[in-house]
Amino acid sequence: MSTGRLKLLLCSMSCLITSFQYFFGLPLLILKPSKASLSHLQTGTSVPLLITCPNHLSLPSHILSSTEATLTFFRIISFLTLFPLGGSLGFSEEAAQSLPGRAGSQDVNDVLAAVDYVIGKGLAEPSKIVVVGLSHGGFLTIHLIGQAPDKFATAAARNPVCNLALMVGTTDIPDWCYFEAFGSEAKSNFTEAPSAEHLALFYKKLPISHVSKIKTPTLMLLGAKDLRVPITDGLQYARALKEKGIEVNVMMFPDGIHELDSTTNGLRKPFLTLECGLRSTAHKIAR
Repeated sequence: MSTGRLKLLLCSMSCLITSFQYFFGLPLLILKPSKASLSHLQTGTSVPLLITCPNHLSLPSHILSSTEATLTFFRIISFLTLFPLGGSLGFSEEAAQSLPGRAGSQDVNDVLAAVDYVIGKGLAEPSKIVVVGLSHGGFLTIHLIGQAPDKFATAAARNPVCNLALMVGTTDIPDWCYFEAFGSEAKSNFTEAPSAEHLALFYKKLPISHVSKIKTPTLMLLGAKDLRVPITDGLQYARALKEKGIEVNVMMFPDGIHELDSTTNGLRKPFLTLECGLRSTAHKIAR
């Protein structure tokens, strides 16, 4: 999608969008808090910042439609919302294909640069940053709190990829695990029986390798029927955080599949529980 078409799509989708910018070639979608929510803030006070991490298939239209309730809530409680689209189809196919083999480094650095850009512009309060994401966005969320342990006040991850060494033996897409870790060399390395060297690389590439550095209170939202990122992946990570004395809350969805937005019979799953979890997390820093 060309830059012109993308901007036109963004402008036509929602009046919530207040800025679409490029920062060193990276596309940033920025939503400002509602005017009514700012009335209680003192003049010169910076607002909190919400980082919504994209997954590989995140398109602007999907981001806004699938997270509308969450975005509305965060705008109401005075959050500035940032969507870094680099490394997703929301930017380009080329950008999405650049991530495999570099995930956990390229995308982490892109988001941290975007955060520093927004903070440097004086648009948000650096001590009040929340980061959230689903699937690869969840992977990116917990990578961020591990690699930048002093930057984020709180985090929420939905069915995040935490440990490929565990996931490769339980997921319905083991080939994707190789693609994520090996990039263009995945096909020549793929096997149903990963070697010790492969498992070591999987571990090194994933957020679980940074768990000892984490300080951020974290909310984990896990679907019990998720075949893509089985629940054992998130549970292992949550137990590791607890062992380290990190505040972690786990919300289980017994009928939840990967997206956590619909039940197995195709009806849209109510977001009440999800929203309550995010609210309890966000209110800690929005006061």
